[in-house]
Amino acid sequence: MKIKFNLVEAIKDCDLETLFGVDLKKEQWVWLNAEIFPDLIMNITDYDSYDDDEELMEAIRGLSEAEFINIVATKMNEKDYMLVNQYLFEKLEGGFNVTDDIKTYIFVEKKYFMLKMIGKLKELEWVLKAMAVDSYQHITPEKKLRAIYEEDFYENMMILEELLIHNKYEKFNCVWRVIPETQALVFYKNEKQHRVWAEGNANFIYNELSKY
Repeated sequence: MKIKFNLVEAIKDCDLETLFGVDLKKEQWVWLNAEIFPDLIMNITDYDSYDDDEELMEAIRGLSEAEFINIVATKMNEKDYMLVNQYLFEKLEGGFNVTDDIKTYIFVEKKYFMLKMIGKLKELEWVLKAMAVDSYQHITPEKKLRAIYEEDFYENMMILEELLIHNKYEKFNCVWRVIPETQALVFYKNEKQHRVWAEGNANFIYNELSKY
């Protein structure tokens, strides 16, 4: 227990650049997973303070993944880095690929993340407009289309994140699904398919219907 306590304190007090072995000023994002936890902890451990190497390794293995990540996330937040879902980050960063057999934790500089999200918002603006049209025609036809879009969909990063992570978004008895192979958006209501959207027809129909 004493060794585990010492490890927890060492992580809390460590220099993040020593932990990760990088210069954070030059990195916009860093990653870690359970496989490299021991290596990272060894980076900031004073070996001389422990009598038994095997006891130290046992303590490292006994440190829970959640506990380690919570400590690192708190420290990274102080450096203006945020923890980002790996499936979301894969859609934002071309140089990163998800490894499905192990959970990867991505810490991204907040300004960099926001720039990536703003870029993705612009790229997928047509998706949010298509969703607004579906809402106008199938959920709240009593409201004007432009009002629906501006109130519920315009620059809505929560919806965008949900679509990017899960390839779907649900609202009431409606579901929008993104088809990864074609990037088409499919709208369902009561489990019945009503429309398949692409960028061209989404922008055209939105512009036409928003005139009224």
